[in-house]
Formats: sequence, structure tokens, C-alpha cells
Amino acid sequence: KDLTNGAVNYLDRKDAHAKGVVQTFADHSILRVGAVKDGKRDSVNIHSNSAWDPRKSFMVAMKYRHVPYGAGVWPAFWMTSTDFTWPTGGELDVLEFANDQPSVATFHTKGSCTLDAALLQRCTPPYYYLVDKVEYKCDTDYSKNQIGCKPPQKRVNGMWFNQNPGTIVAEWNDHNVKMWHFKNGQIGR
Repeated sequence: KDLTNGAVNYLDRKDAHAKGVVQTFADHSILRVGAVKDGKRDSVNIHSNSAWDPRKSFMVAMKYRHVPYGAGVWPAFWMTSTDFTWPTGGELDVLEFANDQPSVATFHTKGSCTLDAALLQRCTPPYYYLVDKVEYKCDTDYSKNQIGCKPPQKRVNGMWFNQNPGTIVAEWNDHNVKMWHFKNGQIGR
């Protein structure tokens, strides 16, 4: 089922393998762009075996060699709560970009959640504010142009990710959410 209401046809595991959208190997997997039928592109939506509980801490990582970019693609690595509907349960976008746009890390929820401006200023290099717009309110309602919160960040596109393969890590705890990108070779196995 497509919970994003996009131009996509999510395949189950069997069909994804049969159509070559997914290949799995002992040390890696490959996700590909699928065929288009009736205006919708075949794709996959990967789910973890564990649910995200925003009341508890967690850490998640994605190691990659290549990410798709260009016209008509929207790669994303994100988490949502399974206990509530979107956006009430929250959505943490670790990596997301459309077409050739730069990636963006954001948080969406319903309610009175805001980023702490003073803490952001202590933790963010000053020049990030010169090149990236900050959205402080996490409340999300697209019909009212409320797009969620976005801290200042270094934004890069798919070409950059492909020239710098590595691991993207997100940590959620009682005090904050942190994200890192480590180029291959910067961390051990």
C-alpha cells in the first residue's frame, strides 16, 4: 500500500526480486528503479523488524555505495511511528531529496513541537545559516504550508553522495536528534 500517495507501485519481496528491482547478496543489496505502468513506477518500501518508539532512544544506520538522483526519482531514508497516523506519530527524514535537489533532514509531527533556536546556534557552524533556511516549527500540515522543522545543515545532492559513499547515521535520545555522514574508511567494519 502506498502511504505516500505518490506515483509509485510498491512491490512485495517476491515481485521486487522477480522484476529485478531488488537484488540481495551476502554483503550488500541493490535497489533499482522499476518500470512504469499506468503512470506509477515500480519501487520498494523497506520496513525494519522493530518499530520506532519515540519515547525511547534509538540509533539507525544506512551504508550505501550509490543513491539514485535525477529527474523523476525521490530517494528517502526515513522513519515513522507505527502507533499513530502521519503526521501525529512523527516522521524523521534522515536523507531525502527529489530529482537533483539537495538532501534535507527534517522532522514532521502534529502538535506544538519546535526546535530550540539557542541550542541550534550553539551546535551549528555559523555559515550554515547563510546557505540554508531554518524551519523551527515541527507541526506539519501541507494544506497550511506548515512543512515541519529543519535545522541548518550542509545540503548536498545525489551526485555528492555517489562521489562520497559511506554510512549515514541518526541517533534519537531524550535530549536531541543527531545525524552524521561518514565516508567509507572513516569508521571501522
